[in-house]
Amino acid sequence: MSCVKSRTSWPARSPHFIAAVVLLLNLPATYAVCSTCRGAVDGCAGGASCPCLTTVAANAAVVVATATTGAISIAALLPSDLIRAFPRNVLEKIRRLARLPPPGTSFEFDPATTTVVSLRAALAQGLIDGSEARSMMSAIVAAAQEDQMTRLIAGCKLLSSELESDSLNPIDDLGGLHAFVLKTIFLHVLSTRAPIGSSSSTSGQSRASLGTEKWYPAPEVAGIAVPLIIHLRMLFMHACGLAHVHASSPFFDKVIFATVSTRGYSFVEAFELLVTYLTVLDERPPGITMGNVWDNGAQNTLFRRSQDAVARRWGAAVQNHRAWRFSSPTAGSERILRRGAKVGGTCCDE
Repeated sequence: MSCVKSRTSWPARSPHFIAAVVLLLNLPATYAVCSTCRGAVDGCAGGASCPCLTTVAANAAVVVATATTGAISIAALLPSDLIRAFPRNVLEKIRRLARLPPPGTSFEFDPATTTVVSLRAALAQGLIDGSEARSMMSAIVAAAQEDQMTRLIAGCKLLSSELESDSLNPIDDLGGLHAFVLKTIFLHVLSTRAPIGSSSSTSGQSRASLGTEKWYPAPEVAGIAVPLIIHLRMLFMHACGLAHVHASSPFFDKVIFATVSTRGYSFVEAFELLVTYLTVLDERPPGITMGNVWDNGAQNTLFRRSQDAVARRWGAAVQNHRAWRFSSPTAGSERILRRGAKVGGTCCDE
């Protein structure tokens, strides 16, 4: 028998091999996705120009107190349904709240040096009201030189028209920055996410004596609503440059999830504790941030304050929705098994 094989049996001569090579040569070229957004942002050029980097950085520059121009942009950073919860006028309110000066800051007015631009900034920050702004504009016009009059009057007319609209309305009724964002996201979740938006979510709200209390989640849905609210809030705060996710995530883990797992709190109680801590942040005490407020002390006082608020708002209804408190994985498993034994009778032996 001959040991020489026919040339037609070589792989390189095989029609199937040639067809495979032609197919591979005609495959479309593929490109690596952006290492930051992983292709989640349409039109992303990748690298340092990814909107998840550039837009977040631009937003962070807009919300600082020293910024004079700019607007928050979230179009390419958040889910479309969440974007609809934050139209331009709401984003402008958030920008104004973020740029509020420290408590006790006063506005220094001098007719010879104060400009209309600085008046508008003082109005936006709540340092002066509309009537004060109008009297200050009159003083500025009276002290101005003749060659400055035309431009100055035009600026005053523009500011007066803004005062007639609601764009520079006082923001005291909005609460602080953190409370306003939390309220906006909860109302979005309440109205768009079933079963959170079902009728059961409003069953406990009839007890609320104040309109601002209508955005607290009812016990029946808090276990679903609160984690979703926290998730969306972290996304929004990071996208707007208000709180980096590396700072906000540990804060929410301690206030919400660790409180539920280690203290046996329900999500209703944990949400109330979150509101208590956010109220502290909105008071803007010196040196206190989201990154250090938990470890700054007064934890027992804030826990008691939140528990008092839960009792006033929900009464005994919240007790039926308390979570199990697991001191250890083994202890937790034993409690679950014992509970199952009491219910079904066959889960485990006592």
